[in-house]
Amino acid sequence: GNGRPGLFSTLTKAPDGESARDYVMGPGPLLLDANAFDPYYFALLPPLRTRVSVIDPRAGTQTTLRLEDRGSEPIRVGRGTITARHYALVGADGASRDVWVDGQGRLLRVAIPARGLVVQRDEAPR
Repeated sequence: GNGRPGLFSTLTKAPDGESARDYVMGPGPLLLDANAFDPYYFALLPPLRTRVSVIDPRAGTQTTLRLEDRGSEPIRVGRGTITARHYALVGADGASRDVWVDGQGRLLRVAIPARGLVVQRDEAPR
């Protein structure tokens, strides 16, 4: 897609034609795909916001998620345990996308309970 301040545009080409779509964005939008997890890192970059504008171009959806800080908790990564900060991106329907980061903001785990999906590092960051 293409972007300019306040607008993100996509163009999808298929054998039977093209489809274009424009997304109006607020500050600091997040581009998420159902099969990519590293973009969650960008949702937690300072300054933290209480609301995050999210675009999923593959699904053709745009929504606003509420960012909640759920505190620190120990999680198992590889053979050790790391104290992680747990955040949740929560939709209007209450469904959450949970993200855990270490003290340096590096992704440790992403969970999407509605899909029964957990993606986690095999070993601790170095």
